[in-house]
Amino acid sequence: MIRIREGSAEAFGAYLKSLWKDLKTEQHLTFSYVEDERQHFYAKEISWSKIVSGAALCAVLIASMGALGMISLSVARRRKEIAIRRVMGAVPSKIASGIVLNYALPGFVAAVIALPLSYFFMDEWLSIFAYRFQ
Repeated sequence: MIRIREGSAEAFGAYLKSLWKDLKTEQHLTFSYVEDERQHFYAKEISWSKIVSGAALCAVLIASMGALGMISLSVARRRKEIAIRRVMGAVPSKIASGIVLNYALPGFVAAVIALPLSYFFMDEWLSIFAYRFQ
C-alpha cells in the first residue's frame, strides 16, 4: 500500500507503469485505489443506508402529520372548553401547555423505549465490521 498526494494519482500511475516496463517482466501490473476498493466493499451498506434514511424520513413526516392532525382535532373538540377557560381568566400559555402535555408525555415514553432499542440494534449491526470506533 502506497500513500500518494491527492490529485497526483494519474501521474503516479503513469510513473508506476513506466517503472514496471523497465523491469521487463512477463507479469502484468495491476493496481487499484483504496477509495475504489472501499466503495466496492461497502456498496451494499451504502445502498441500505440510503433506503433506510429515505424510509425514516417518510416515517417522520407521516408521524408529524398524524400528530398535527390529532392536536388540531383535539383543539376543535375542546373549543368550548378552551373558550370557557379563556373567559374565566386562563392565560393562553397555560391552555397551550395543557394541550401540548397531552401529546408530549406519550412522545417521551416512546423515545424512552425507542432509544435503547435503536442503540442495541446499531451496536449489533456495527459488530459485524472488522474496524470499530471507540
